[in-house]
Amino acid sequence: MTRPTFKLSLLAGAVLLASAPAMAADTDWTTFFDAPIPATITNLQTPGNTNITTRTIQSMNVGVDATSRRGGIAIGTATNASDLGVAVGGSANTDNGGAAIGVAARSGKAAVAIGRQAAALNDRAVAIGGTAVANEKGAVALGSQATATAAGAVAIGGSNADALTDYDAATATTASATNAIAIGQNAKATTANSVALGNGTTTAAASKTLNSTVGDITFGDFAGQSVTGTVSVGSSDAQRTISNLAAGALSTTSTDAVNGSQLHATNTVVANVAKSVKGLIGGKATVDPKGNITTTDIGGTGATTVDGAIANLKGKIDNFKSATVSAGDGIQVTPTPVNGTTDYKVALSADAKDKLDQVGDLAKDVAANKTAITNLNTTTTNLTTRVAANEKGVAGNKAAIEKNAADITDLSGKVATNTTNIANNKAATEKNAADITDLSGKVAANTTNIANNASKINTLENNFNDLTAEVGKNATAIATNAVDIADNKAAIAANKAANDAKNAEQDQAIRAAKTEVQAGSADVEVIPSTGAYGQSIYTVDMSAVNKARLQNVDRLDSRMRAAEGRLDKMDKRISDLDDKFGAMGASTMATAGLMQSYRPGQSNASIAVGQNSKHRAIAAGVSTISDGGKWGVKAAVAVNTEKDVSSSLGVSWFW
Repeated sequence: MTRPTFKLSLLAGAVLLASAPAMAADTDWTTFFDAPIPATITNLQTPGNTNITTRTIQSMNVGVDATSRRGGIAIGTATNASDLGVAVGGSANTDNGGAAIGVAARSGKAAVAIGRQAAALNDRAVAIGGTAVANEKGAVALGSQATATAAGAVAIGGSNADALTDYDAATATTASATNAIAIGQNAKATTANSVALGNGTTTAAASKTLNSTVGDITFGDFAGQSVTGTVSVGSSDAQRTISNLAAGALSTTSTDAVNGSQLHATNTVVANVAKSVKGLIGGKATVDPKGNITTTDIGGTGATTVDGAIANLKGKIDNFKSATVSAGDGIQVTPTPVNGTTDYKVALSADAKDKLDQVGDLAKDVAANKTAITNLNTTTTNLTTRVAANEKGVAGNKAAIEKNAADITDLSGKVATNTTNIANNKAATEKNAADITDLSGKVAANTTNIANNASKINTLENNFNDLTAEVGKNATAIATNAVDIADNKAAIAANKAANDAKNAEQDQAIRAAKTEVQAGSADVEVIPSTGAYGQSIYTVDMSAVNKARLQNVDRLDSRMRAAEGRLDKMDKRISDLDDKFGAMGASTMATAGLMQSYRPGQSNASIAVGQNSKHRAIAAGVSTISDGGKWGVKAAVAVNTEKDVSSSLGVSWFW
């Protein structure tokens, strides 16, 4: 047997049968169908019947082996519609008041099953989607292979299995516990009154938490002890965060969820407390990242706990109670009892204070003597200069005396020679008598000069002796000054140390004032060099990494230009799609303009046109509502200026 063909004209003919009063009683009803399809419309009052205005249809069967009961509609091969039920699609089957739409779809009492092999098998259940299953009272399964297998359970989400050839339980959305809700592909709500949100989410048994212990502290008296279920957004190996959550109320009776900012505020307070405790303990106390406070050598006692430090101090205090204080040289100790202890006042003795006063006076004398010593040094320098000048004059006189002695020796030789000549030559003696007389005068003059020189030498000797006496006096003063000089030397050494420290400080300031240039980040590099006049030159350039990045930017620019070409092609395709969508909009407008039946027993056929921007479409449709107003059928077809043809078929039931 050839499988029958079901087209729009078949439904239109079936509907128009009930609203054609002008047709003869012997009209051939099969002319409304494109093929000889066995179809049965039971309890139809013919056009010749006087009661034709009621147009009552008790049930409708369209398709091979289609069956229906009172008020039922069965459309498709081997479909079965029970009382007031609607079965559309091959092998679709429904119980009283139910609806099964789709190949092999099955529905229970007042239940709805839509989709291939969809099954809503219990009272008021809903299964929408290929192989969707809702098999308990009030269960809802929405999506391909979605499964709700407990009373009041809700499963919303599809499966990635092939809807025509495969069934994958591992990826199906399942709500298998009473009043459980599973939303998302492969979501599984297996705990009563629980909710599984998101792909792959699972639920676990809800537990009541009375208290919680962290370390040595137990937190308890929690609110929210009437636990009926749980809400899960992930699984044991795939968790999710919950974002954009408002801050929940914080009180002894609050059951609100808290967000990250509230926990951060709490953690900040805890961190501040730990920091404050660390500061109060002082010493070498530390806080590790987990908040543990570690103490070592508290207060320099060597103890690691406050109790140990207090015990250490107590021991020292106990030992100190029996301590004694002895007075040393120049020290006076005065003991005074205070609250069970002894207060020892230590001060300088009167004798030590007097000695310190004398030292102060001595320091003043030393300061005054420094000026006198300076003046004495100046006088000594002047005397030394004068002594050097006198020594130079004595050396000159000594040379003159030695020259006179030589002259006298030479003259004596000449006198001896003359005496010999006088003895040998009387004549020569007489002749030379005048010369001798003259020579005698010169000798006398020389003798006078020698006497004068001797007097001068004596004067110089006296001056030298006086200078020697002065030098002796100065030696005593110099010896006295040696002590002051030693003191001055110590003061100078102290001043030198202070000056050295000051010079070091100034050197540091000079070095700190030197201008240097450093790279602010790895993005730049600084190259130092020396200029023609010794100045420092710093060349700032892009780092090698950034130069490489710049080259990458150039390559990226060429890639972007290539991408722009591809985007232009995509823009063309989007423009084509825009025409398609515009035409679809025109078809939608035309279909929306079709009139439809709106009261029981009414049928109609209508034509409408639609326009969306530059696109236009025309649509034609038919509709009918049963005389009892329990069900209705609507069909439409539309064609647009892009030559796209669209159609729709709908069956409605009312209760």
